[in-house]
Amino acid sequence: MLDSSEVGMALFDLLIGYRRLIIIDARRTGRHPPGTITNQDPDSLPPATATSPHYTGLSDLIALAKRFNFRFPTDIRIITMEIEENCRFGENLSDTVKQSMPNLVASVIQQVEMWSLEGEPEESDSR
Repeated sequence: MLDSSEVGMALFDLLIGYRRLIIIDARRTGRHPPGTITNQDPDSLPPATATSPHYTGLSDLIALAKRFNFRFPTDIRIITMEIEENCRFGENLSDTVKQSMPNLVASVIQQVEMWSLEGEPEESDSR
């Protein structure tokens, strides 16, 4: 398990060599009530419109890894929680997020359990 706030190419360096990846994130789309847990398909991610490679998006990293045949996760799950607002910073979770946290954790555990039933991929290195 890795907790990171890295973005762009720094994130790329962290993920090289791994086969599987779960990204847990908060997002505000306005399409779901706050606290809703969703799974996003990595293939649906738009390319980032960054002015610097330091802010390259995940879809760009996936494309780069495929183009140059890097050992980058091929089994990627993105689990998100819809939040009420994304411009207020603080140390405490909103009540809605607190109440939904057990569902988020359950979604992650369910994915890890599914992978454990599948066993380790043949091409996996020690990561």
